[in-house]
Parts: sequence; structure tokens; C-alpha cells
Amino acid sequence: MDKTAVLRSLIDTKLRDEGIYAQLRQLIEAHVPLPTMDEVHPAPDGGDPAHAVDDVLHNVLESDVVQQLIASMQILPLHGSGTMTHDVATSDDRMTLTVRVLGGRAFVDHLMTSTPPTSNSTTRTVLRVHLAFQGHRFHSRAVACGVDPPFDEVFAAPLHVPSTSMSFQVMAKWEALCGIQEPLHWTVTKHTQVVTTAGSDTWRDLSVELVAAQTVDWRQWLASPHPTVHFPVTLEGPLKVPVGILDIRVDVTPPLRKSTAIVHEAKQWLQKEQLRLHGCQSHVYQYCKQWWAEYTSMDGQEPPIAATTQPHWVRLFAPDECHKYRLVCAYVTPLRDPWLTTPSEAARFVSLIPFVRAATVGSGRDACWHSLPAFLALGHGDCEEHAILLASLLLGFGLPVFVCLGTRRPPAGHGGGRAVRHAWVATVFKTNVDLWEPVTGDRIVASSPECPYDRLDCLFNNTSFYANCQRGVTVPHLDWTVENSRLWKLLDTALVAQVPSQPPIALRPPLAPTTIDLERTFREWVESTRQTALGMATHWHDALGHTMGIALTSYELERVYGVANVDNVYFQSSIQHAVPLGHTFKGFPVSGTDVASVQRQLVADVVGREIIHFPSARAQFGLAVKGVPYPEGLTVVWVMVAVVFQA
Repeated sequence: MDKTAVLRSLIDTKLRDEGIYAQLRQLIEAHVPLPTMDEVHPAPDGGDPAHAVDDVLHNVLESDVVQQLIASMQILPLHGSGTMTHDVATSDDRMTLTVRVLGGRAFVDHLMTSTPPTSNSTTRTVLRVHLAFQGHRFHSRAVACGVDPPFDEVFAAPLHVPSTSMSFQVMAKWEALCGIQEPLHWTVTKHTQVVTTAGSDTWRDLSVELVAAQTVDWRQWLASPHPTVHFPVTLEGPLKVPVGILDIRVDVTPPLRKSTAIVHEAKQWLQKEQLRLHGCQSHVYQYCKQWWAEYTSMDGQEPPIAATTQPHWVRLFAPDECHKYRLVCAYVTPLRDPWLTTPSEAARFVSLIPFVRAATVGSGRDACWHSLPAFLALGHGDCEEHAILLASLLLGFGLPVFVCLGTRRPPAGHGGGRAVRHAWVATVFKTNVDLWEPVTGDRIVASSPECPYDRLDCLFNNTSFYANCQRGVTVPHLDWTVENSRLWKLLDTALVAQVPSQPPIALRPPLAPTTIDLERTFREWVESTRQTALGMATHWHDALGHTMGIALTSYELERVYGVANVDNVYFQSSIQHAVPLGHTFKGFPVSGTDVASVQRQLVADVVGREIIHFPSARAQFGLAVKGVPYPEGLTVVWVMVAVVFQA
């Protein structure tokens, strides 16, 4: 008999002998009474049966019978399941929050993709769960996309009590834990992947889309008398349509003794905090209504904004991926990342994250702004997400940074199209203002006539919000004196400070450079391409390839710091030394974030294609490859391919 079947039989016998099954039946019958005629033929406005099932399941899992059964089980080591982005060091005096994902249910949108891929499939569709909490980020292994995805992960993070909550020595532990207001942020993503090379088990993402996101207040654990608490997390997709349920289990180690009095006081604490938060939100909304009425009817030499013909983009609130409207200032938070040592490096990193326009069903743009955890989990986003991340990183360097909302003129050569809404970043100094384009990493002085931005409607950061009162003034001619109330209308900073802000989040460390492997991959690709297209062998000039590496380093420095032609004199001298007299050197550099994109650019460009398909068996080829790692697993791949031939 199969070992799994034997184990199941032993467990079944054990549960029957101890009467667990009988107790569970009695428990279910107590929560699900026999149906009456009204329940057999429910009224049209009856309750949702799915919620009833979840309630019963929650009550069963919270029962003493199940809790004692869970407590009697041996806890598996944390490294046996789950994937962590940080090593978690625990100690006897530090409490650790342990979260286990027990699986997913009712992902009905994936009925058509529930068939697992075969062994020879080159594409697959998988789901992944991401968790962000107190600066830690975790992600699950990829599981097959289906109705009941088999997630089975354990995530653990030390609980850091905020300084405002004093310390464990001064106040009770449960009270200090209640001071940790940050919720668990869950993101579920759907990945369409393709196998990297035939016969390998390495998969590469073709596309990533957001399935749903949700936040969970883990402090409900304090309001339960049981050591382990079960949370069924209902996930809502676009238009707040339920897309599935995550079953999670939460506990804290070392165990905290929760008496009846502690449970009662914790419930009261959380209820009072919720009432205070609702009151704060209501107060903020009412104030913003009054503030907006004053702004749209401001009198002065210029017409009020309500009388202008062009719509302005003064956005105070924006919905996030959890369908919660947040003050835009709450999206920004200072980030101090050890892997990004200069503001220019931060801008380069943000520009490497793919730009994907947030489109909705039908025409128009999606109004949702993804928070930092969801944006990084997706790995792509619109201009607003790029601007918020860049502003957060620049704030970490202590710079006077604002996210700008306004319009941008279309690039030259795109006709006379009108300006489109856009978001960018500004660093406002006393003597000058620099504008940062988060999608490309470019930087320009605000007063420059080459400035691509047309109109600025508002700017904000984590502590302040300003609406522009200078009607009809383009960005190069703006007065950036935000302290002038006639030019800029300020939102009450004390009110902004009351709004819960985005908790800081850590970036995943860069991957180790793989320049040697990358060079071998490109060599094999060039040799194969030439052999297939021309039937010719490829003769490599190793000294030439090493020399061209000087140029690749210069190109990356130019992209990061704007300094061109670094060591260009040495590069030209080395090339002249490597190329024999009477021969011609022809090179072509290109960069991308993966091998496939670089290869596509090489064959798409006329010069690159001419070099690779050079019709000479006596020509010598040079290849230089440089991999530059950045956080979040992003790598800039620089490649220069060259040919030396007799003129």
C-alpha cells in the first residue's frame, strides 16, 4: 500500500479512537441547525451561502477541540516551507509573528486554467502570494493556477514595537503589541511563464497581473483566547468582485498567556482605535471638501479654477489595490535602501521597472494607484507608481522632494497631439528646481526650455500637499515658492500627519553579477545565428572584446550620472591598438534588462544585424558583456558586438 494511504489510515484511526470526529459533528450541528422550509426554499433576498460556510469553518477552527488538536501537533521548522526575503533572527526576548498560508479556495476565475501543464509544456500559468509586514517581504513558491491553489507556506517576522509604545518593561506585552498598527498586506499575482531553454526547469515571466490584494489586522489574534487563530481572507478583484479566499493561521512565539481579561481589554482597545480612525477619516474628508471649495473659488487677478476651460488634475484621494481611498500623501514614505547609495542610482533603478499603462475595461485609465508592496510584487506599474517610489527613495536621502501631477507634452515627432496627464518628481531647492522623469531616469532643470512638462496642477510628499494657484503658467515659468499662499494653496499639515501613512518597505537585494554566464550565452547565440543564416563559423578576437568593456562601463555611468565619455581616450587608443592596420572596426552597443530583449534589439537594428550577419569567413568578432545588478532582481545587461574586417 502507498505510504501516503497508510499514513492517512493511521491518522483516521487515531481520530476515531479519541472521538474527535464525533466532537466535530456535534460542533458543526450546533452551528448548522437542521434546515427549515424557509431555508430549503430561501427567499430571494437571503444571505450569501458562501459567507455562511466561511463562518462555520471559522467557528470550527476556533473551537477548543481543533485548537487542542493543533497545539498537540509538532511544529514544523520554518525553513521546511515557504520562502523568505530576509533571514529572520529570533531571540528569547523578541516576539515573532508566524503566519502560515494553508491554501486557497474558490478562485473561480481560474476554472479554465486548472489543468496542470504537461512535462513537455513550454508555457504555464501560476499563482504566487506576497506578504509585506514591518519592513519584511515574503513570497510563496509558484503553484499551479486553479480553483483551489495549494499554497503551503510559513512566514515569520520579528515584532518591532514602535517607540511611541514605550517598551515591554514599562507596559504589558499585549498592550505594546496593540501599538503595532501595521497590518499584514497580502498580494496575489498571476504569472504567465515560459521555459527559458528547452529541457530546463527554469521559467521566465512573460506577464504578471494582479489577482487581488487585501490587508489583515493581525492584532485580532490578541482578541482571541486561542494560541493560534485562523483568518479566512476574502480577496476582491476589480469592481470589488470576490475572486477567492486565502486560509491563513497566525500565532506569536514565544507564547503569550492571554487571560479572559486580556482578551476583553484587547477587543476594547481595537474597537476604540477603529472608532478613532473612522472619526479621523471623516474629519479629513470634510476638511478636504471645504478646502476644495475654497480652492475652486479663489478670487484674485486670475480667473478661479472653476471658470477655466482646461481640466486640472488636483487629486486629493486615490483608491489603492484594496479598493480603499487614501489621501495621496499616504502613498509616500521615506525609504533608505543600502543597495542604492546615491539619488542617481535610485532614479536609474526606478527607471528599470517596466512601465505599463494602468488601463481599465473600455476606454480610459484605471484610477487605482498601487501601493509600494503591490507595485513591487507586480514588478511593473504606471507613471504614478514610479513617481511615488522614486520620491520615497529620494526622501530617504533627506532631499526636499515632491511628487508632481500635471501634463506632459508628447515627444518631438509625434505630431501636434495635446499634452497628457503625467506624474513626475521634483527636488525643490532654494536656488534651483530639478525635475526627475521616473519612467526613464532623465533629469532636467525646471527652467530649461527643453523641459517636457507643460502644466503642474499639484505636488505632494509624505507631509504636505500643495495645489498650484498660478493659472496658465507652464512649468518652465512657474514660481516654486511653495510658502507663498497666493501661489500655492496648502493642505493643513497637521491633518496630513493624522492620516495613517504607508509603512516603510525593504527592497530585495541585488542578484550576484553573472557576466561570465551572460557572455557565454551571447557567444553561443551569435555563433548559432551566423551558422544558421550564413553557414559560416565565427572567429573571436578576445583582446578586442576585453577592450570594448571600457565603453560599456562608460555607457552605464552616463545613464546613471549623465557623465559621458568616461575614459574615452583610453578606449579609442585600445581599439586602435587591437585593430590591425588596413582593417575597419564596426561596433554596436545595446542594453536591456534580460537576454531576450537584448537579442531582439540586436537583430532589429540595421547596424547590429549587419555586424552579426557580416558575410565574411575571415572577419574577426569582438564581444563585450557587462551585467550591472540592481535591487529587486533587476539587472542591466550591456552588450557590444563588433566586427573587424579588411577594408
